[in-house]
Amino acid sequence: MSKLFPCTVALAITGAASAQTTPPPLAFNVHTGVDSLILPAFATGPAPYGLASFVVPPDIFGTGGSEVPPDTAAAFAIIDDASIIPGIDQDIPGFDLVLVVNVTPFQLEGVGFGFGQAFADLTDFNGGMPAANGLLPPGGLYLTLISEQDTRDITFTLDTPAGVEQRFTFSQASLIDAPPARAAFIPIPAPAAAGAFAAAGLVAARRRR
Repeated sequence: MSKLFPCTVALAITGAASAQTTPPPLAFNVHTGVDSLILPAFATGPAPYGLASFVVPPDIFGTGGSEVPPDTAAAFAIIDDASIIPGIDQDIPGFDLVLVVNVTPFQLEGVGFGFGQAFADLTDFNGGMPAANGLLPPGGLYLTLISEQDTRDITFTLDTPAGVEQRFTFSQASLIDAPPARAAFIPIPAPAAAGAFAAAGLVAARRRR
């Protein structure tokens, strides 16, 4: 696994070895509105955000996922120490890891989030040519980074089965502190959408867990 952040390279100068720190790779982050560090954790290659190539450990939200309330559609979480996540395996100085997790057995649509005035649907970085789709597959994990100094409010969206956007806005201070994550649990859209999800078996499936 290549290291993410400032690494040391040896340069030969008049027969002696000297150390020089190389800057970390950056790219514009559609969810924060500023440049963000590149992560190597995506199936499509290094990117500042995207769908992870691995599954989030269930104990991120408590033992066996016990902290996840019934009838939750997605969990939005911020983790201080990214080294606990397989596929990252190291802390990232100055940054927190942002996770969006589909905790249902069905694909979620219209999923998007942002900090402050920045907002975007879930997006494929696509080698620097971003393409938004807002799709989060069953058990899917979407990752990005945010500065530890960034305290802006969070906006999160999720479509109902009928395609109606549900919008949630919350502060970082309001996130449930259940170490190692600070999390918000996005409910299955209700009340009108609950019947549609139930018809698809989603509500019943979540309650059986």
